[in-house]
Amino acid sequence: MAVDQDLARKLLTDAAARYESACRWSLVVCISIFVFHILTFSPFIRAQVERAALTEQSKLLSAASAEVASALEAQETTMKEVRADLDAMLKRKKAEFALLQLAVETIRQSSGPGAEPPAPSEDRSNPDPMVQMPLSAVQRTGPRLEESARVEHFMDEIRAQGLTDLVRNASSGRQLRIALRPIVEGSVIEPQFEQVRNHWQERVPDLRGKAETARDRFAQLARLFPDEPRWGTMPAEIDVYLAALGKVTFGPPNDPEWWHSVVGKDDAVLEMKNVAVELIGTPSFRDATQALQRLIDERQQLVASLDAKLKDLQRQFAQQSDRLSDLISPIKGVALELSVVVGNFPLVLAFLLAAATIWPVRRYCTLSGAAALARRAELLDGPAAETLYRPSDWMRSVTLLFGQVAFFISWVGVAAWQLAPWQDRDGLNLAFMTAMAVLVLIGGALYKARVMRTVTLST
Repeated sequence: MAVDQDLARKLLTDAAARYESACRWSLVVCISIFVFHILTFSPFIRAQVERAALTEQSKLLSAASAEVASALEAQETTMKEVRADLDAMLKRKKAEFALLQLAVETIRQSSGPGAEPPAPSEDRSNPDPMVQMPLSAVQRTGPRLEESARVEHFMDEIRAQGLTDLVRNASSGRQLRIALRPIVEGSVIEPQFEQVRNHWQERVPDLRGKAETARDRFAQLARLFPDEPRWGTMPAEIDVYLAALGKVTFGPPNDPEWWHSVVGKDDAVLEMKNVAVELIGTPSFRDATQALQRLIDERQQLVASLDAKLKDLQRQFAQQSDRLSDLISPIKGVALELSVVVGNFPLVLAFLLAAATIWPVRRYCTLSGAAALARRAELLDGPAAETLYRPSDWMRSVTLLFGQVAFFISWVGVAAWQLAPWQDRDGLNLAFMTAMAVLVLIGGALYKARVMRTVTLST
């Protein structure tokens, strides 16, 4: 059957041009993907991973800052409350001594031994000077109703302990103080200190809990920031602080007669306030809070710089997408999101590489058919036709194809390995996506092998 030579020549020329264009297209696509991988994909992944790490660090630092600030606030609040408790205790103690003194004066003004003391009078115009100063040394008004009951309580205590005659007959302030010491210590001093101690013990669990939370957080910061020596020392400093909390105690001084004067009471309470505040207060929390805030500010600046870098990569990706869409007409005009492309890059890479593998093979299949037609039209001799549709022997083509597939699978594996640290990516499951990508590449290779074998056998 005769073959139109002009038609055969036209078909052969067109097929050869298309095959050459497909080969160039395949090469350009592979180079473009490689450039994208090096200049966009890898920097984008590194920036995202670094940004995620910095964001996590910022969250941890913010949490630590809040916890340390909470511990510092609790510490300062407790110091204020302790001062207020001790001041209130001092006022109550002075009031108690005034009422005790009133009870003593009432007993001393009663008639002889064994006589019942009169009820406390509101007329204190002629107080006993010998007993007035040693106990309270404060100006008193007449007792109110509840104070009268308290005075009666002290008088009952004095009677119950058999101290009435000792109180009535005391010839000096010292004798009177010695006689009244059991009542002063048991009914005035100890109950007041017990109230302060109870209030303190109610606050200790909160102080300890917040300090222990901060200590654990600093231990975590020390592991996260090994170059920051401050965080490594803070747990030990907080342990010292916790031990100091256990040493805070509130009790009367060793001097058994500290309570007999206003100066003695004020000095003792002032000393207790100073000691307690020194034990409760530590500058470490304040210094740590300031250092944490500086680190938070630094991390925020780094995140801002990474955001700027990611925007630059977005612009660069848009330019690359425009160039790639000119090569691949199906995606021309399609808006692509960089984070989506990068998040699914192993699969995207596999499809593009498979297309770069299959498209030239399809064009080669057309070229081999045109070459066979040209040979029948006597436009090509046998060696020329062989050169067109059988560029190498079958086994060599299989070897080259196997190497190409191995290289492409390795490329996909590298992309998946790079993608693994990015935990917040938008995309398919990484293992599933990688397996799908490998199957796509193997499918493209099998298609090429089948086409090449068919062409070889048919010619």
